[in-house]
Amino acid sequence: MRYDKRIDDVILKLLCTRQKCSYLKLKRKVDNVFSQERLNRSLKASISFETFNSHLKSLVSRNKVKREEEGPERSSRVNYSITSEVNCFEYKGKRWIDVLIEKPEFPVIC
Repeated sequence: MRYDKRIDDVILKLLCTRQKCSYLKLKRKVDNVFSQERLNRSLKASISFETFNSHLKSLVSRNKVKREEEGPERSSRVNYSITSEVNCFEYKGKRWIDVLIEKPEFPVIC
C-alpha cells in the first residue's frame, strides 16, 4: 500500500482554515472532502480510522501539526492545529480539486 499524500494535504488545508479542530470533526471533514471525489469516481469506501491515524501521527511527528490535550485524563478532548512550519499561503489559494488531483512525480532525465 502506498502513502497517499493527498490526505496530508487535505488535513493541512483544513487546519489552515481553522485555528484548531477536534479529532472527530477533522476526520468527518476529511471524509466529506474525499466523498466528493468518491462520487465522481463512484467509490464506496471512506478513509479508515487506521489510515487517518497514521497520517495524523506522521504530520505530528514531522512537526506540521500540533496535538493539544485539553485535560489531564486519558479520555480528555484532543485538538489539532497547524504549526508555524506550515506555509498556509500554499493552501489558501488552492481549490479542493487542486489539492486532490494527484500529480505524478517523474524523474528528470538529462
